[in-house]
Amino acid sequence: MTFRSLSRPVRLGAAALLAAGGLLALGAPAYAADKADLAIVPSSFQLARSGTEAARKPFKFTVVNQGPAAATEVTVAIDYAGLDDALVAWSPPTGCAHSGAVYTCRLGLLSTDGADDVPAGARAEFGLPIWSIGKKGDAGSLTVTVASATPDPVKRNNEAEVPVTVVKAGYDLTTWASDVHVPVTAGAGTPGAATPLDWFVHNAGSKQAVGLTYILNLPAGAHFASVPPECVQQATTLDVYYCTVPDLVLRPQDVYTAPVTVTVDPGSTARLPDPGQVAAEASGTDAPDARRLSGQRYGKQATAAQLADVDDGDNIANFDIFAELVTATPSPEPSGEVTPTPSGSAAPVSPAPSGAPEAPGTGGGLPVTGAQVGLIGGVGAAVLALGGLLFVLSRRRKVVLVTPEDERSGE
Repeated sequence: MTFRSLSRPVRLGAAALLAAGGLLALGAPAYAADKADLAIVPSSFQLARSGTEAARKPFKFTVVNQGPAAATEVTVAIDYAGLDDALVAWSPPTGCAHSGAVYTCRLGLLSTDGADDVPAGARAEFGLPIWSIGKKGDAGSLTVTVASATPDPVKRNNEAEVPVTVVKAGYDLTTWASDVHVPVTAGAGTPGAATPLDWFVHNAGSKQAVGLTYILNLPAGAHFASVPPECVQQATTLDVYYCTVPDLVLRPQDVYTAPVTVTVDPGSTARLPDPGQVAAEASGTDAPDARRLSGQRYGKQATAAQLADVDDGDNIANFDIFAELVTATPSPEPSGEVTPTPSGSAAPVSPAPSGAPEAPGTGGGLPVTGAQVGLIGGVGAAVLALGGLLFVLSRRRKVVLVTPEDERSGE
């Protein structure tokens, strides 16, 4: 299937989820229990003009399994032959077999979770880094195909040919999140343990973005155990938080993250049917004070369209939530003997470091804005992560995100 970007504005109004699964309403017929149904869904289409590899952008793709059986040994074939090498360059994934411009990879080599299998109803996401080296224009297409060892009776949704367009220089936020695996003690009747959500917002564009607004949303059965202080809960039956960092400056290749933990209801035993979401946009770049903070020069009559995200389709990330049963460790039986207690105070024990946060890019990582909490450790050189697309969340205000085709003025 071939995807084309929309030329009309994408409006995010006050609403709940447009699609609980966060996918393109991909309907699936009934299958035998031993069948999978893989689909590949892209969410990146535009690339900000930059002329440098430092402004590489990971084009985001989602692998979805709509079948009743798990898709095992999933492979991803990436065909770069359709890209115009006069306008763009790319960094092929490592560890993959290739023939000419076609690279075939295990899914686990691309996704941050490192899994080659996709359970029934689940998804996995990855990014393929591309950057501009020339002028604006149509840069050809990137073709991605998925397959697995599990029988898949529907082949028409296994391939996506994605048009790539280089547009004027600008900021380009992309949002990423990893699945959450929450331990639940069997038979305890207590909620799952508070578990970190690994997420971040990355400016993959060629200009700064100022002011960040992001939304955190969890499905029924899951709850936030903790959120950043900039977040306010919305009046909703689900856990939805609206968060603002008005003076934040995200320079090209900067990322932002903050500590978030998630729990699940007592008695949860498997993957929750619906995913959670993180969505983000720059909230301050259309204001004079924001332009002053960012140090960028815009005309006095600069409009929101001229300062819009160059590709807002990948500003949304989905993540699955898994409840994983653990067995409670029984308390030792009392021996009946009294053990003296030392009078001195115990020395504090420092936890083992989780590792410095890694950001997309090469050469030791990129600047991370926000709490340094190790939330994006293990993210590879090309921002390979899990995420998602297509949902509408509750908002305090109406925002119009305009695609590059609506703002034909360029640099």
